[in-house]
Amino acid sequence: MEKRIKSIMRKKRIWIVALLLLAICLFSYYQNNALTISSYTIKSTKLSEKIRVVQLSDLHSKEFGKNQHKLIEKVRAIQPDFIVFTGDLVDSKKYDGLVSLSLMEQLVKIAPTYFVTGNHEAWSAEYPTLEQDLITSGVQVLRNRGDIIQV
Repeated sequence: MEKRIKSIMRKKRIWIVALLLLAICLFSYYQNNALTISSYTIKSTKLSEKIRVVQLSDLHSKEFGKNQHKLIEKVRAIQPDFIVFTGDLVDSKKYDGLVSLSLMEQLVKIAPTYFVTGNHEAWSAEYPTLEQDLITSGVQVLRNRGDIIQV
C-alpha cells in the first residue's frame, strides 16, 4: 500500500511539473508574440496642445500578420502625431530586412517616423544597407544626432 501511495505522489509531482512547464512556455510565447498597448499621459507646460506618440521597440524582425497588418492597424487606430522606433527593429541572428523595411515604409504613411538603432542593429553586418533603405523610405534615422520635432 505504501509503495502505491509513493507511486501516486510521484505521478502527481510529474504532472504538476509538466503543467508548470507548459504554463511557462505558453506565457513566454504570449509575451513574445502579443501586441500590447500601454498608454501614458504626460503633462508639460512646454506643450500647448495634446500630442500622440507611438513608440515601438524590440520587434526583432517579427511579423504581426501578413505584411504587418495587425501592427499597422493598431498604430493607425491611435492616430499618432509621430512615431518613434527605439531599437531592435531587426534581429541580428534571424535578420529579415524585408519584413522590417515593409513595416517602416507603412509607418511613414501614417505619421512622421523616427528611428534609433539598438544593439541588434549594431551587431548586424546588414545594418548599413537597412539604414540607407530606411532613409530612402522617408524614415528619420537618428544616429548620433537629435532632432527637434515640430507638431
